[in-house]
Order: sequence, then structure tokens, then C-alpha cells
Amino acid sequence: MNIYHFTPYSLAGDLATEINKYVAIVPRMDDYIVINDGDVMWTLPHWGNYIEKMIKANPEFDLLTVLATRIGVKEQRLNGKREEDPNLKNLAQKCQDQFNKVISYKAKQLKKPIGGYFLCFKKSLAAEIPFIPSPNGVLGVDGQWSQELLKRGRKIGICEKLTMVHWYRLDCNSHKDTEHLNRSNDTYIQTTVDKKVVIEPNMRGIMPNKEELIFEFTAGVPTKVPEFVANYYCSIRPNVFKKVKKESTELSTEKSTELSEESSEIIQDEQSGKPGQLNILVASNHLLNIAGSETFTYTIAHELHKQGHKVDIFTFNEGKVSKKLEKLGLKVNKLQPNYDLIIASHRSTVDKLAHLGFTIQICHGIYPKLEQPSEKANVHVAISKEVQDHVINLGFANCKLIHNSIDIKRFKATHPIGSSVRRVLSFVRSQKLNDQLKFLLEKRGIRDFTVIDDTNIQKRKWDTEKLINQADLVISLGRGAYEAMACGRPVLVLDARPYQDLLGDGIITKENYEKILEYNCSGRAFQRLNVEEMVDEALKYYAKNKSMFYRSIATSNFDVSSNVKKYINLK
Repeated sequence: MNIYHFTPYSLAGDLATEINKYVAIVPRMDDYIVINDGDVMWTLPHWGNYIEKMIKANPEFDLLTVLATRIGVKEQRLNGKREEDPNLKNLAQKCQDQFNKVISYKAKQLKKPIGGYFLCFKKSLAAEIPFIPSPNGVLGVDGQWSQELLKRGRKIGICEKLTMVHWYRLDCNSHKDTEHLNRSNDTYIQTTVDKKVVIEPNMRGIMPNKEELIFEFTAGVPTKVPEFVANYYCSIRPNVFKKVKKESTELSTEKSTELSEESSEIIQDEQSGKPGQLNILVASNHLLNIAGSETFTYTIAHELHKQGHKVDIFTFNEGKVSKKLEKLGLKVNKLQPNYDLIIASHRSTVDKLAHLGFTIQICHGIYPKLEQPSEKANVHVAISKEVQDHVINLGFANCKLIHNSIDIKRFKATHPIGSSVRRVLSFVRSQKLNDQLKFLLEKRGIRDFTVIDDTNIQKRKWDTEKLINQADLVISLGRGAYEAMACGRPVLVLDARPYQDLLGDGIITKENYEKILEYNCSGRAFQRLNVEEMVDEALKYYAKNKSMFYRSIATSNFDVSSNVKKYINLK
């Protein structure tokens, strides 16, 4: 049994997205995930062993929680003042003595939504029913999710003989004259980033006060934190955090010196004067027409530009896509003497540009010569497990896996799908297969069948998100499948190409999506041949409430804002 522990945090207040991203990187569907608030503390030693025993003792429950105390009381209570509580001294021991004289791992069933200070569940549960941001922001994510589980007939259990302390967090609107109480005494918390355990300052345990700074992500999300935390983050992660600006001239000596030795300097780019800005070259062999690698290049370059980096473009073949990049203000084929980072698709660009800086080669496929790895790249990145295995077998053991990138803010659901399939959108290139699909769908009463002409590369459409949002079901391979899922659309992975008569994996489901992603939604995962059977399965599996499941696959795997940070961290 593998159990992964995570304390989520989002400067933007979007805990749901952060939890869904973490769920995505947990390896197996039967692995367990434990979500802890940053302001909780166990009252028992060896609590990891107790969690494992609790899981084994309660296989009938889908979600498990434990008893949480507000200081000195058994149940949750909103607000309160530090001086009112006589139990702060030796708190952990008192809670253990009071509530845990007898330890029992058996849980009892709850029939009401719960708070999310402690959530324990299998990855498969959150993959099927992902966390959804609620109108109440951070405070409503956990309650909304548990409420959704109850609506779907899932069982929630509470183990009352395992106890956590949930520290007070005073409400500044109710107690304006009362200083905020830190959530715990821990200066650091342990979290997981890209499957690596890292230790970071416990930012969530530090509440805003009069000594504040503006602290901003490169994505432009501001928040206020004490000076020493802001300086520390800008010094250790200059590629992620871009500026610190004083808001008050009165700085607390006690807080600002707490990490002074580690955070005395902010790393800045000498040329730009902006903390964390990198000089990046994004390259592709061709940017002539709208196709897979061209759209990938545009998406990556646009996101890096939005995150505050200086971005140049190189290509051997200019055209429609390079012109779109120029409209963003990016320079095309005007090279500088050196770059901090080069992100290059295709072997030809790597061979030409690698001498200009640290080079990452993006490998998009296993067949064309252009996609084969170059010895001149510092790091190779594959967009699927199939491609990664291919590159590693060629002797490049350092090949990393980062999935294709989608602008999930552009590709999102603007119209809900119907309660049944009425409109089908096809990206299928084979006219013969489109004719067969149209016949099969009309036979089943579905007459709204739209085909995007993907065979004529010069006529391919750019704003496909508009067409996707008009459909209930999308039929496509590769990037079209990813974009459809980002818009919350069910996808039938199917097409026929000149190099292979039929490429089919069928409808994407919670049981098969990981395998299908390993092969880049290419139809090679299961290589099914019966088109009518795949159509019938798609219509049978279709359900309106599965829209968020498809969206969660996209946000967890293809979010360009996360993926470009992974590229930068490879340097």
C-alpha cells in the first residue's frame, strides 16, 4: 500500500486545481492520498502507521477522516481568542490524554459533508470525481467535494479515536483588534512537487499583518506575505516569483530576520532588471501552417511570454503560425548570441541552435526523422510514455516525460454538453471513415455530424474551441482529443491515416485513459478495429455528469502554465 501526503496551497485561492494536479502525479489508481490542512497537528506519535491501520480497518468507506479538535474543545468552532483558551500549554499531550486513552481504528459512517482538514481516499475516487472550485473559494472546496460524494452514493467514515488539533484562525472581520494566530509552530512544511519531496517555508501558517509586501507569481497573481517569506521565495525560485514591493515602511524586525541568512539577496536578470526573467528561445522546424507541433510551439511561447520571460522564435519555415507569434510582439529568426534556455522541437533545430544555450529537445513522435533525438541536446523531453520509451531505447536515459501542452484558459467549456448525444464533431481525416461514422450515427438517430476538414493543411481552423463547445461528442486523435477534453467533451479516439488503415482506442473512460495517454491518444494503445462497436460503447458510456472528469484529465496533464515551469526546472 502506498500513501501520499499533501498539504495544498494556492495563492489564487484555487485549492481544487492544486489538489487535482497532485492527484494526477500519484502513480497508481489504488494508491491512497492524504490531504492535510496546514494548520493541523497530530496528537499521537507514529501517526503514519495509524493512518495505514485505519485504511486497512475500513475498506467499506470511500473517504475517511478523523476527529479534529479546536483547542480545548471536542468539536469545530468558528473564531475565538487566544487568551480565552487555557489549554495552549502542553496541548498535544493534553489532547492525547483526553481523547485517545483507547485507540480504535474502526470508523463510523457520516451522512453530512465534512471539512477538509484531513481527507484520506484512493486516487481512483478523485480521478472519477475531481475536486471542483466552489463559489465560497478556499473554504468551500472540501465541503463541496464531500457533498458531491454523498450525492453519488459514496460512503464517508470518521475515525473518532484518531485525533488532530485544528488551530484557531481568527476572522479579521470579526476581531479587528486581535492579532492573527499562526496556524502552527512549524516554520517549514513538507510538500511534493513533480514527484519530488521538497521542504518549503510554511507560508500558510503566517497570516497578513501591518508588515506586508506584495508578492507576485509570474502569472500575475498577487498576495501579501511578510518580507522574509517573499524574499526567500524570490531568491530560491527566481523563475517562478517575479517581484517583491514594499507596501509599508514599518517592517517587523522579529519576522524579517527569521530567514535573513537564506534570503538576503533577490536574484535578478541584469539585462531586464526583473527577478526571475529568463532569455528563452523557442524553436520549431516549421511554423508554416496550423498543425500539431506548430500549435505546440505557439502555446509554449505564448505562455512563457505571459509569465514574464523574454521569448524569441526560430524556424526554418515561416508562415501562418510564426505571423501569429509576431503579433504577440515576439521576434522571429532574429537570434541573440546566447540564451538561458532553448526549447526546441525537431532534431534539425537542435543541431543548429544547441551552441547558443542549454537545450531541451521536445520529441513528439517515434517515426519521422525530424523527431529522432539529437546528441547535441542537454535534455530530451517526450510528450508520451511511448515516445519516452523509444528515446530511452536509443540510448538517451535522461529523457523526461512532460505531456503535450494546452492553454486550458482558452480551451474550456463555454456551453454544457447535452443529456444525450445530439451533436458530434469529427476531426477524422479519412473520408471513408467519416462516411461510415455518419451512417452509423444516423442509424442511431444522431443527424448533427460535423466534419472539420483536417486533410487540407492550408485550410485548418485556428479557433477550434468554438466548434468543440458546440458538440456533445468529439472524435479525434492526438491534440484534438486533448483540446476536446479540456472543453469537458467526451472523446472517441479514432481515425484512419495513410500509414495505417485504422487507429482506434475507443471512448476515453476512467479505466483506460492512463493507457491511452501513454500512446498520445494515437489509437495505438488498444488498436481496435470494430468501428460500430466503438460507436455503440461511446453512446452507452456518455453521460452529462462526466464533463468534469474529462476536464480534470486536461488540467492535470496538459496545463501549459504548469508544463513550462517543468521545462524551466530541467535547466
